[in-house]
Formats: sequence, structure tokens, C-alpha cells
Amino acid sequence: MLSKLLREGRVPPLSLLERNIKNFWGLSLEDQTALIVYGRNIPEVRKLLEKHLPLEENIKEALLTGKFIEVTIPNVDRNANSGKLTKAYLISDAPKVWTNAKEHLHILESKLRPLTGKNFIVLFEKPYDGYSFLLPLAVGLLEPQLLEKYCFSGNLNADGSLLPVKGIKEKQTACGEKLLFTSNEFSHIGDLIGYAKSSPKAVPLLISTKSRDKETLEKDYLSLVSNIETLPQAVFFERLFETPPYVELGKLETSEDWKKALKIFETFIRKTDSLFEDGCLHLGLQAPASLAFAYGIMHGTHKEAVFYHYQGQKYHPTVVINEENSREIKRFIENPNRVKAEFIPSEGSGDSKTLSVVLDMVSHPIRESVLTFLREQRLNSDVLVIRHRDRGILDHTRLWTEDIAETFSLIREYSSRKPYEEINFFFGTPVAFAFGLGCAFGHYAKGRIYNFYRDRNPQYVEVLRLEEIEKVR
Repeated sequence: MLSKLLREGRVPPLSLLERNIKNFWGLSLEDQTALIVYGRNIPEVRKLLEKHLPLEENIKEALLTGKFIEVTIPNVDRNANSGKLTKAYLISDAPKVWTNAKEHLHILESKLRPLTGKNFIVLFEKPYDGYSFLLPLAVGLLEPQLLEKYCFSGNLNADGSLLPVKGIKEKQTACGEKLLFTSNEFSHIGDLIGYAKSSPKAVPLLISTKSRDKETLEKDYLSLVSNIETLPQAVFFERLFETPPYVELGKLETSEDWKKALKIFETFIRKTDSLFEDGCLHLGLQAPASLAFAYGIMHGTHKEAVFYHYQGQKYHPTVVINEENSREIKRFIENPNRVKAEFIPSEGSGDSKTLSVVLDMVSHPIRESVLTFLREQRLNSDVLVIRHRDRGILDHTRLWTEDIAETFSLIREYSSRKPYEEINFFFGTPVAFAFGLGCAFGHYAKGRIYNFYRDRNPQYVEVLRLEEIEKVR
């Protein structure tokens, strides 16, 4: 009753209030906290607190004048087998370490005091089992602004190393839309705070169609994330995505396999958007360039991403999508110097309504095989062959923004020369290049994506229609 009245800004009978203040240590933690946090703002209550609160004068003064940092602490309600949120109130500039939960005083003095280098006061609203409140309190003392956006739960040592806690699923549910950071998913509080403060936040994802086993996928994932300075452990993303951040699709044999591959990527995009207002996908793709192009179309340029080119047993960031590069990657370049075009009119009768774009940039040329395919299948199509001056040896130590912009410029230039009804794509490019081109190209044309199958006849197979990609989103 006391806490309810004070929260509502109402004053209990003064005689009752005086007795409660004098009996401060006999009150519940909730009433103790309400008496200080809310009561100090009510003149009548404050006067009685100043006169009768049975605490050391320096602690009393700090409680009545200090600035409170509100800390939300997720906890597990063991009776209901669910999560709940409670609060603690911090004063980070205090004469000594003090708390109304006396049973936790030693752990606060021995762990948080050496870690933060601060004397502080903690008013707990509820009793706690375990020590998962240590991480949110530490964050409140070190980076209090993070408490406004995120929840925290975890145990730690005085040196900042983190210790595991239980009930993560229930705690995340209690946090609602707020993202929960836990000590189970980082090795040190510095790493956790570094990632929580980072913007954009790296969200790594590795997708394979190589039929790799889990151990190999994990190894490749670790190679991918070695490029990222501050990052949670994989279990963090596994908890959020409800699947590991490395996915084995297996060989894409049927149209349903390709559609499934699109839906899986869409799930990661959607969840990244919902979980992180500033998420940035870091993508490694062990798959055909044709799938990377479709993924690029799906991702677009309105969100941030880093795509990696795999070479020399290492992942190299070669395509970056952000506010600046999104403009650059779509910039029209009149006289490209990195790539050049060869236009081949259709051999069929009549005026072709189809343009086939052949991206012939890798060391094994595809121009002749595509022309043979079109001729044998009697596909009436004009052909635009685009080659790179560094064919087969694109420099992976720099970004490919300019190369993609020049390629996209040629596609736009030649596709605008006639009223083409479809644009078809054949890929002989690095996977990362195809992704960047897909981001630039986006959803604006009808057409087909062809994939090369070495053991099929014909070897080029239509795997996706451009208009189908948009429907997945």
C-alpha cells in the first residue's frame, strides 16, 4: 500500500508515514525503494525522511539528492515459469557502496566496485536469486545510455569477464521488443558494451550450397567473422534467429530449391530489420553467382550490408552497401574504363524483345557457351557481353563499387535503346560482384536468371524469374 500511494504521488497519513520511515529496515524492498525514489519528491515526505530515516548522514544525503539511473532487470518468476521485469535505482556518485539489499552488499563491493572504479548506491525493488543483476548494474554505471534501448542480464567477475546465467528465453520474452544482451554470448563486458554501442551493428550470415558438414560450416563462419572487430558469439544470433547464422542449403537442383533459398534469405533480412534498427548484414555466400544476384535484388540499397569475396582461404570485404556507396553503386558512368561492352544483335528473325546480359568476367570465358545455348534453344535475343579489364583477377584488396557502377551503367544504357520486354542474365562473375550488381539493379524489370550446371544438357537452366523475386518479399 505504501509503495502504491507514493507512486501515485499521494501522501499517507503522516503518523503512519513517520512510523514506516523509522522502521525503514523492516519494510519490503519495494516499499523502501518507493519511499526514497518517489517520496523525496513530495515535500511532506521529504521532511520526514530528512528527520527520521535511520541511515548514515552521508548515505541519507546521497539518497535524497543524488541522480537516479533507472535499471530494468529481467528475472525469472519460478512460480509462474515465466519472465518478469523489475527495477533497481542507481546513484553512481556516492560516498561508498551501499544497497538496501544487504545480502548483495559483498558481491557489489567485490565485483562492481573494482570493475567500475566507482562508489555507488543501489536500491533494489525486489529480492533476487542469483547474480544476473550484476551485468545491467555494471552497464548502468559504465554506459547508462544503453539502458534506454536494450535489456541486459548476466553475471561477471571483477575483471569484466562474463559468467553464464539461466532463463534466457523467459527473460527475452519479458523484455518484449527490447533486444536482450546476456553474459552467455560475450566473453568480456568490454566486448558486450562495444557491440551494443556500435552502429551499424554487424550481423554475420554464411550461406552455402556446397553440402558442407556442420564442422566445416562453423570453421568457415569463424573465418568470415574474423574480419569483424566487435561481435557476439554465434549463440547470440542463433538465439535471435532461432537458427545458427550459418546455413547449408544443399545443391539447388529444382525450382523449389531456389525458391526455398530465397525464402531463407528473406527470413534473415526480415528478422534483422525487426531486431536491429541499425543492423548491417555481413554476408558470405558459398553459392552460384546467380543466387547472389537474386539476393542482391532482394536486399537492395536501402539497408546496409557488407559482402565478402572468398580468395586465398580468406574472406575479403569487396562490396559495401551504405548510404554513400548506395548512391555510388547506382551512379551512371558515361565512359566506363574498367569494363567494356560488346553488343550482338539477335540472329533470329524479327526485332528481338529480349536482351541477354552475359557477365563474362572470370578466368573461364562464358561468352561462346551462352551464344551456343541461345542459338540451340532458338531463343531470339540480343546479347550484351560485358567484360572486365582485369578478367579473372579482380583486385580483392579494394571495394568493387566503381566496377559495379560501370557494369550497371552499361546495362541501363543498352537496355534503354530498345523497348525490351525482358532482360535475362548469365553469370561469369565473382559471387560478391553479382550480389552488388543485384543491389544496384533492384526490382524494375521482367526477365530470367540462368544458372550453369556442368552435368546437364543444356547446361544453362532458367532458375528464377526476376518478377518472382519481388513476390518473395
